[in-house]
Amino acid sequence: MSKGDMITQAPTLTEHFETWLREQIQHWRDVANESVTIDPGTMQTQLFRGAVVDALPDGVQSKLTNVPGLDMMHHGQWAGTLKHFFKAHQDAEKALDKQGTEVSRKLAQARLDQLKKAKRDECGEVQS
Repeated sequence: MSKGDMITQAPTLTEHFETWLREQIQHWRDVANESVTIDPGTMQTQLFRGAVVDALPDGVQSKLTNVPGLDMMHHGQWAGTLKHFFKAHQDAEKALDKQGTEVSRKLAQARLDQLKKAKRDECGEVQS
């Protein structure tokens, strides 16, 4: 089994991380008939964890490289750490989307105001 076979899909920014991780763990159990949540020292668990981290967005992966002992954490602590960084990434992306929407709205409003002013000026010149 390769790393690519371990993960069914990458998590989306709208997805609940714990649900996604549970689905990946269940997929692993279905395929390999082994637990990847009990012993962090087993090769299967290390491969699975590597595949999970590889499936996360680049911003999350870069933050996780600075977490000491991530590979040897018990499952709950490991999953909680991943969830924390994924949630922070989701929040940052949502804030950027909201900011982009607000900028687009303001630009559209400014353009509309310019068009209205131009129309008023045009109508004023015709009436003179």
